[in-house]
Amino acid sequence: MQQLAIGKTIIPYTIRHSDTAQRKRIIVTPNHVEVIAPKNTNTQDVAAFIHKKRRWVYDKQEEMQERLLRFEQNAYMHLQSGAKIPFRGRNMRLRIVRAKAEKIEICYQNGFNVIVPKHIPEALVESSVGLELTFWLKDRLKEDARQMAKHYCQVLGLKYRGIKITAPAKLWGSCTKQGIITLNWHLIAAPKAVLEYVVLHEVCHLKNRNHSNEFWALISSLMQDYAARKKWLETSNPSYSL
Repeated sequence: MQQLAIGKTIIPYTIRHSDTAQRKRIIVTPNHVEVIAPKNTNTQDVAAFIHKKRRWVYDKQEEMQERLLRFEQNAYMHLQSGAKIPFRGRNMRLRIVRAKAEKIEICYQNGFNVIVPKHIPEALVESSVGLELTFWLKDRLKEDARQMAKHYCQVLGLKYRGIKITAPAKLWGSCTKQGIITLNWHLIAAPKAVLEYVVLHEVCHLKNRNHSNEFWALISSLMQDYAARKKWLETSNPSYSL
C-alpha cells in the first residue's frame, strides 16, 4: 500500500500492473484509489505520476464520498408500512410499529418488522428507519459474503484479508492484490446465488488477476451455471461491471 500526501491529508493507494495497459491511469472510488500501470512501470514512476494528479485525486474522492453519503441518506426515503424492500432477490414488505423501546429494532421473518421507540418524533421516523435498515442490510450482505469467500478460499487454497461494502459507481465488485474484496451494496437486492457468483469471481482474482480463459475455466470448474448468474447482473443494471 502506497501513500499520497496532499497537505495534511494522506490518501492510501494501490498499484496494479497490467499486461494490456498502454498508459498509467487512476481509478478513484469513495474508499479506494488504484493506479493501473503498464507491466514494467516502476514504483517511482507511478509515485511521480499520481503526485502530478494529486489535486484531481483529492477532489474526485471528495466528490464521490459526498455522492455516497447523499445516496445512503436518500436510499430509503418514504419508508412507511407496506413499502417493499429489495432483499436477496425478492421485494419484502416493511411493517413499522411504534412501541415503548430504547432503540430501533429490526426483525426479519417473511418481511421486515421494525419497532420504532415512541420517543422518536414522527418527523424523524422515516430517516431513522432508513439509516438503521441500511446498516442492517450491509451487515447481512457482509456476513453472507464472508461465508462464501471463506468457503471458496478453502477450496482453492487461497486467503483473503477482508470484505468491504461500498457503493462504487460502476462496479459490482473488485479485489485488490492484498486480498481485500469490495462489493457493491446493491448486491443485497440480488438472489444469494448471484452474490455467490460475484464473490467467487473476486476470489478467483486472488489467483488470476485478469479475465483470461484460465480465469473463466477456474470459475466454471466451481460453478457450472455461472453464466446464468452473470446474466442477472448484466440485465439488472448494465452500467455496472465486474
